[in-house]
Amino acid sequence: MLLFDKSLSQFEWIAYDKIDEIMDRMNAVNGMNCFQKQPSELLLPEEAVYQKPSIEMLKKDIIMRNRTQLLHIRNMAHRNALLFSYLFQRLFDFEEPGLTYILLHNAADITGGRSMINGSGIYFDQDKYYPHWYKNFFNKTISLFGPYAWRADDFYDAFNWKHEWTNQTIQEEDSGAGRNHQYTSRYNRRNEWYSKWLPDQTRNDQGRGKPVHTVQLLLADRMYKLRDVPQNFEFYGPPHPEDPQGPTLWTRPYFDCGRSDKWIISSVSPIVDIYPRHTEYRHLQSMRNLAVAVTHIDFLMTDINQCIEVGQTSAQTNDPQSKQPNLFAGTDKCKPTTRCEPLFGFGFRRGGYQCLCQPGFRYPPYQDGPFKGYVIEKATKEEYQNNFDCIKVE
Repeated sequence: MLLFDKSLSQFEWIAYDKIDEIMDRMNAVNGMNCFQKQPSELLLPEEAVYQKPSIEMLKKDIIMRNRTQLLHIRNMAHRNALLFSYLFQRLFDFEEPGLTYILLHNAADITGGRSMINGSGIYFDQDKYYPHWYKNFFNKTISLFGPYAWRADDFYDAFNWKHEWTNQTIQEEDSGAGRNHQYTSRYNRRNEWYSKWLPDQTRNDQGRGKPVHTVQLLLADRMYKLRDVPQNFEFYGPPHPEDPQGPTLWTRPYFDCGRSDKWIISSVSPIVDIYPRHTEYRHLQSMRNLAVAVTHIDFLMTDINQCIEVGQTSAQTNDPQSKQPNLFAGTDKCKPTTRCEPLFGFGFRRGGYQCLCQPGFRYPPYQDGPFKGYVIEKATKEEYQNNFDCIKVE
């Protein structure tokens, strides 16, 4: 099933542009043929996602309202990385979170994020996870471990008598279990996030080089019996927000082949723990990125900005994660007497903007407020030429 009826615009007078090009590439891939496609065909340009949120950008740039979903995804990946870094370093082996805890945690991420979050997962590097249920073994790891949860298509579910996608069904699996689940391989078609932080080539530096975080907790001796004084705990975790690289990295939009079968974007943050664990030879141990926390968002739900940026753009700031240009800039249909302003909530489709009058111009008497982009995009050539203009103030 195609995502769009046709890649070209509604009328032939509208020239073929970048939006049509991306639509063509998205329509060419689906859940049936994605395994036969080349890896490059399952990726979209990095510039297709504009103004990716980061700490450095929050300090200097104006965050548009339609970027709040991306900001929420970024915060969840960062939070999960901090949480699991603390748990793995603080708790003893048999007290650490296991498969059930992580799967329930991933499901809670999705249900708490309403419809904006497509998936959430924790992926460990090759032979880096110490399962606490291996009680008869010592210092043993399992090859791959990647608990992952995502929104499943319940269109044909027996209990869904309306046969409408409810967006409320969650499917979970261990992405490292079974055959053909080598998510660390460069031939994997859905691991765009893996190479962002893994594998970690940190030398045996006893933790030097990994950022130190401090958390203040009020512990309890037993149920309903809290201690009087809170305690401070230090642990190693993802980079600080002040670091040039930042605590989270973004992937390019890619097709989640074989799972949700959607075009998604991922925010990735590293989980830090000591490796190897049980040894008396301390010079062999070091703090490394042993896993990554990954959260996904549906690319079709991400708003695009068709307006041309005026003034200092995010590409001119010092933030390395926000220097990508806007791929869809200039695809609006605002006339010279008007200026373009993006709107919120349109997702990946045309018309998510409005045209306001330039200084020294006013709207025609019959026009109530700005010209809406979704109306302009549906106009014929004659309607476009004779309308959507502001009148000069005499």
